[in-house]
Amino acid sequence: MSSEGKGAVHAEREASFLLAVPEKRLLRWLAARLPRWVLPDDMTALGVLAAFGVAVAYQLSNESLDWLWVASGLIALLVGRAFTNLRELARQEPGAPRR
Repeated sequence: MSSEGKGAVHAEREASFLLAVPEKRLLRWLAARLPRWVLPDDMTALGVLAAFGVAVAYQLSNESLDWLWVASGLIALLVGRAFTNLRELARQEPGAPRR
């Protein structure tokens, strides 16, 4: 079988949801204020750790309902796909201090 035509597909990401404009403004603001040593992969790792933390907190909520507060706080870290969007924004921004 030929590998012709099997290259990567380039697709523009189009944000067309209700909060797209304010979210983009917020992400640009955050990206400009992050220290230079924070890399997109670091943000992704933080998001993954927060997701695992939510799962653990939900499991522990069977023992004590206080763990639901922990889960809610961790979910706040994940709301709005902030880590993924910030990583993509850092790649798109000209002059952004990223690799």
